[in-house]
Amino acid sequence: MGISSDSGFSKSKYMIIPYIVKNIGVTMFKENTNNGKTVDISLEVAVERTKKDGTLQESKVFIDGNYKKNLNGIVEGWGSAFKVKEFILACNPGLKFETDDQGRIADEVWEKCMDKEFFVLKYISTKDNGEETYRTYGNFAADMLKLEQKFLKDVSKNMAYKYAPELADKADEVPFPEVEEDTVI
Repeated sequence: MGISSDSGFSKSKYMIIPYIVKNIGVTMFKENTNNGKTVDISLEVAVERTKKDGTLQESKVFIDGNYKKNLNGIVEGWGSAFKVKEFILACNPGLKFETDDQGRIADEVWEKCMDKEFFVLKYISTKDNGEETYRTYGNFAADMLKLEQKFLKDVSKNMAYKYAPELADKADEVPFPEVEEDTVI
């Protein structure tokens, strides 16, 4: 896993966070208020995790994407909505399920995700203005080691957007605070 220190003098290059699914809101054909574009499927997943001090933290994970469609608008592939599929499979490894022609997923599939654990990886990065932050890696897993291996493979291919591990090596900097914000993927 990532490099960290209990002394508080160094930052983690990345960290893997276990979440438990508490609720899932699914919206089809949601308009993105930031850019006015519509996404085919959007999830708002209420999650909780146990922090290092033993307290429970509630937050949300937002997942959305667009399907690959044919000229008639019929779904033919996952497209950028692959993250939705990965989330479901992280909660239920090996689960077989399908969408309808519009990309809707049966309620039973969402019900099978309730109270299940899945892992999210956050990595050290910079915002567009140069400010340090943690970004959320766009994949999920049921297994921490597999998620870490997938991330490191993407790092080796230079596919982890604005990954800046050198920031973790700056010992004279104040460490990042505990991750508290909601996660958008």
